[in-house]
Amino acid sequence: MFKTRVITALVLLPVFLFILFGLSGQGFSLFFALLMLIGGWEYSRLCGLKSVISRLLYCLVLILLVVYLASNDGHNPVTELANGASLNPGHLYYFLGIWILAFIRLLSWRPSADGTSPNQVNILVNSTFSILLLAGAWYAISLLRFLEMGEWWVFALFFIVWAADVGAYLSGKQFGKSRLAPRISPGKTRAGLYGGIALSVIIGWLFIQLAPISITAMPVYLLGVFGISLVSVVGDLYVSMHKRSTGIKDSGNIFPGHGGILDRLDSTIATAPFYLALLIYLR
Repeated sequence: MFKTRVITALVLLPVFLFILFGLSGQGFSLFFALLMLIGGWEYSRLCGLKSVISRLLYCLVLILLVVYLASNDGHNPVTELANGASLNPGHLYYFLGIWILAFIRLLSWRPSADGTSPNQVNILVNSTFSILLLAGAWYAISLLRFLEMGEWWVFALFFIVWAADVGAYLSGKQFGKSRLAPRISPGKTRAGLYGGIALSVIIGWLFIQLAPISITAMPVYLLGVFGISLVSVVGDLYVSMHKRSTGIKDSGNIFPGHGGILDRLDSTIATAPFYLALLIYLR
């Protein structure tokens, strides 16, 4: 499985780099909106929606929310993006608040005693939260890309998240004994958490040294990266919570060894708003 994951990652990396550095900020924003739409289709099933009509309605609501966020307070979103207008960052802190609520919900979650599917209330709550989180991720990633040298900041975010994932896998496999969240994701260990944090901070530091971007307050940035690595685990666990609720192992099967779009981007969806907030603070 790990070999398959590595091969798939090596194939996808140049494609990702071409899209990130080859497209304009507007083009990348529109492409990431498509990824979030596919992720939304996958997430709708994890929320407990089963019929095609209900899942299409879920995606429609997601599209409308993205269009609203792209509208720059009422202007035509397609025209604005095509003409190079950047997004208004005013909504960012709402999405940070949504993730705080999601974290509280994660801490209070308990598996169903009888193993039944989510009830209608849970389906509605799951759907509402996930739509907001997906739209918030698109919003934050797009804002990151619109920053000066934005393609490098997006690159840094993805590499920090990937480092947390790889570090967690390697250290967890080697040293993992104590489980981190057995009710939600039995495979995750505390040793994996520590290894993921360590590698992500190292990669964050190396990236600033080697890439054509700079940070004036490096200790604060690295402290922020430490927090981002923790948030990445929350994002992973939050999606895993929905998988456990519905008995679904992977959100999709697009990428061999990785699953679907949501399986590959769950941590990035969580970290993007917080990483953007960190950069705004430092700037």
